[in-house]
Amino acid sequence: MNLLKKENKKIEKVSFNYWINKAWHKKNKARLVFIHGLGEPPIVWKKVVSQFPEVPVCVIERPEYNNVLNVNSKAVLILVDKFLGNILKAEELSQTYLIGHSLGSYFALCSNLNIKGRILIAPFYHLYINNLSFINDDVNSQINKGFGVECSDLIKKEFTSLIRMVPESVKKQEYNIYDHLTLSGKKILKKNTLIIRPLGDLIVSKRQIKQLLSIVPSEKSIIYVPHTGHNIIYESPEVISSIISDYIN
Repeated sequence: MNLLKKENKKIEKVSFNYWINKAWHKKNKARLVFIHGLGEPPIVWKKVVSQFPEVPVCVIERPEYNNVLNVNSKAVLILVDKFLGNILKAEELSQTYLIGHSLGSYFALCSNLNIKGRILIAPFYHLYINNLSFINDDVNSQINKGFGVECSDLIKKEFTSLIRMVPESVKKQEYNIYDHLTLSGKKILKKNTLIIRPLGDLIVSKRQIKQLLSIVPSEKSIIYVPHTGHNIIYESPEVISSIISDYIN
């Protein structure tokens, strides 16, 4: 990502890659931390974050993306929280919005940190990765399902070239938002939350969104975006940037 500087930090012997922009060290500013989805790399955020040159931005790589971790999803979540607590001071955390796409939204929603708020893009309620098919033809079919009907073939091709197979250690994971909230308490739901739901999303069902909304307090917000699919951050980055900008200002 040309607009961002790559950094690396180890937390409990686990290597974290992350990218920050030139505004990252500015003080007294709202901060945006982006977390990517399952098979997609952090670079999928490039077109979104380029719209925030004056806002402190950090894109993190999920620790299990490049590391073989023999731990469950809750332990990975704790690792991410420790990493963010390491690179951000308490006063900076209180001005930080966690922004996650798909699997990244799980980390954004379930974080126990004292953050300003979170934005969940195409979030799910429950994901058992062993139920997904990783045969090449099926993967390509799933990728195509992730886009709206009006999306160009060029965008689909670009995105497909970025996707990689999921490590075996990750395939064993199960991510259940309700189970995690039950274990960690409801206090994290008090944080400001925005859900962005692409109406053409064929990956996350309407039933999952209904389940998710049943545990997110009614005063929280949801925005429905027509003509877009699950991979909205790559398909319509200008729409996502606009929504984020409106929400934090």
